[in-house]
Amino acid sequence: MDIKLELSDFMYNAGIVGLINILRSAEIKPNCEKNMLCFSSEVLVDFSGYYFKYMCEKYKKTTTWFRIIDYSLPDADQFDEKKLEAFNKHVEFVKKTLLSNSYKNTYALIEGDTHNIESLATGLKKITKRKAETVDDVSSQIKETIERIKKIVEYLKLPKAEKYIVARNISYSVIQQFWEGVSFLHKKANVKDMYQELDAYFIKPIEKYLVEQQDEKKYSKYKYHCFTCKNKFSKLGSAYELTWLNKTGVDSSRKSSHFWNYLSDAYICPLCNLVYACIPAGFTTVNGKGIFINENDNITRHYLLL
Repeated sequence: MDIKLELSDFMYNAGIVGLINILRSAEIKPNCEKNMLCFSSEVLVDFSGYYFKYMCEKYKKTTTWFRIIDYSLPDADQFDEKKLEAFNKHVEFVKKTLLSNSYKNTYALIEGDTHNIESLATGLKKITKRKAETVDDVSSQIKETIERIKKIVEYLKLPKAEKYIVARNISYSVIQQFWEGVSFLHKKANVKDMYQELDAYFIKPIEKYLVEQQDEKKYSKYKYHCFTCKNKFSKLGSAYELTWLNKTGVDSSRKSSHFWNYLSDAYICPLCNLVYACIPAGFTTVNGKGIFINENDNITRHYLLL
């Protein structure tokens, strides 16, 4: 079944561009006609993987994970006072990072001896040198610490470690700048599999919704309309609000006075919900600031899909 999405306002268009970027990263080229994006619903099967693949590939080098594995360890026999000072700062950074809650909550998702990585991190210590000692006097400590960090890096480079730790890093450093409070960014999901959480919250409802649309007679009787597109739904309980987008939307259950006659019409369908989830992939983020140029007269020309 084909899914069709039309360009709309600034934020929605950022989501459309993000969706396109995600699909193209997975080597899937959607069909585009001026202001409409069209792709097969079959891509939803593996969409959570595509989503994090794009985000991780784009922002991997900004993560604490990359800072640890990319660090050039000095040769133990070539240390001087300056190198020792820099090395001690790195040791502190590695230990603090690996024992942070976001990392510790992720280890359980990685196959292997997860206790080992925590014990390696816990055992990391700064190289202590007395005033009367030289760097050569603590060379055994230096060698031992270097070997410990090498084991840590070896672990972090495991495919599953990279998959989950980088995704967790990106979730907090990039994605959370745009939306939070639902799916893998819900406060109770900090120990759960972010891939499965994305699939459960954003993808499964779409699959169910597409089945509903197949029953045209029943679907035509739905009385509620999506705030963003032309899709309909049978009851508000199956729709979504925009409060999970940062600085966007109003929780109608708490502040209904924002709406005419106190009745909210700002509900979106599952498809638009996914589009908004792709906003982080539509922006380019640098140092916590995002940029997106909303030139929406022709999707095929502007987004280079010809």
